[in-house]
Amino acid sequence: MGGLAAREGDGYTTGHLCTTESTLDTPSQNKVTIQGELAARLTDKGKTHTMGLDPPCANHTPAISGSSTKVTIADNLAARKSDSIDSDKISTGASKVTIGD
Repeated sequence: MGGLAAREGDGYTTGHLCTTESTLDTPSQNKVTIQGELAARLTDKGKTHTMGLDPPCANHTPAISGSSTKVTIADNLAARKSDSIDSDKISTGASKVTIGD
């Protein structure tokens, strides 16, 4: 099936009440870009945001937990729109690059 390639700055929905949306942070690799942004991969981070009930809302930094099962970028599995992060999924991706399963 596959999906659009996920990159630094692409959005995700958190699944939390305090902060419902956030963006992917700078990936741990700095060599591969897709449409001008660094490619995101399994275990790369989202930006720190609040989670929990409102109030109190504690800070946390989620990691991408879903990915392609076969496509690697810089020795790690590639992340795509709709892959898991936090308590929900990546919501945006590159408009011209699709990564398969």
